[in-house]
Amino acid sequence: MMSSPSELARLRELAMTLADQQQADILLYRGDITRAAGHQLTSGRRGRSDRPNVLLILSTFGGSADTAYRLARALQHGYQRFIVYVDDYCKTAGTLLALGADELVMSDFGELGPLDAQLNTPVELGKLSSGLTPVQALGTLRAQVQTFFQYQFVQLRGQMTTQLAAERASVMASGLFSPIYAQIDPMQLGEIDRGMDTSRKYGERIGSANLKDGALEKLITYYPSHDFAIDRDEARELFRRVREPTADEAELLTYLEPLLALPSNQARFIYLDELLSQADVSEDEEDGDAGAAATSGDAVGGQPEGGIGETGESS
Repeated sequence: MMSSPSELARLRELAMTLADQQQADILLYRGDITRAAGHQLTSGRRGRSDRPNVLLILSTFGGSADTAYRLARALQHGYQRFIVYVDDYCKTAGTLLALGADELVMSDFGELGPLDAQLNTPVELGKLSSGLTPVQALGTLRAQVQTFFQYQFVQLRGQMTTQLAAERASVMASGLFSPIYAQIDPMQLGEIDRGMDTSRKYGERIGSANLKDGALEKLITYYPSHDFAIDRDEARELFRRVREPTADEAELLTYLEPLLALPSNQARFIYLDELLSQADVSEDEEDGDAGAAATSGDAVGGQPEGGIGETGESS
């Protein structure tokens, strides 16, 4: 699991130091945020230590906004202080979950993302696009229609009355842009509006502790791309408490990476102390297997050359 026992020992030392310094459980999650993961966290919290705080090390490309909201609420209710540590991608639902934190820790590689809704594209099955795309398209069309109407009105105004020029310019604009507007699906726009309103309502409920005024609306509508990278400097414009990781926190991540990369440790919430206990069990099992193999080898190696049967025949 770890490349050497000394690295596992150092990881254990760092985990104990940070847990004691921050009086916090250290919780790990890498993967999409799903309903199953939410249930697993709720059950895993029972019977744990009485530490008042939690440090969540989070890496996700997104997932269910409903689950992210419930997870944030559960961590807010279960602990006095909730800290999110971002060292990698933390997009959409991950950003929504981070809104509930009292403090954000972001490394040089950590990035949040906008809270825009995502939609299935009609031309590529399974591919998602930003819900802001149709909304921005409407805004662009509206500006183009106004510009076209004003230009045609000014040109026609010198040839006829104001009323007739306005009517002619309106007919021309309608004829040009109506086929384009006909391609816009009102049901899709309603879905987008509902998704954005869901993010807005969830954010209002969980983000009051650390989110600056106006930051929630900025996360929903301001950024031009779903993949827009919100780094630590940008995050400081949105959140009240954002800091760099301490030396111990940064070192902890270097030792955690091999563990988090294992498929068995992804898409599930893991308390670090439990993960280290599992590593101890695995090491004990490996030591036992190695000891059994050595004992078996000694038994075989201790026989006279040629074996017992051959010795009996020679006598």
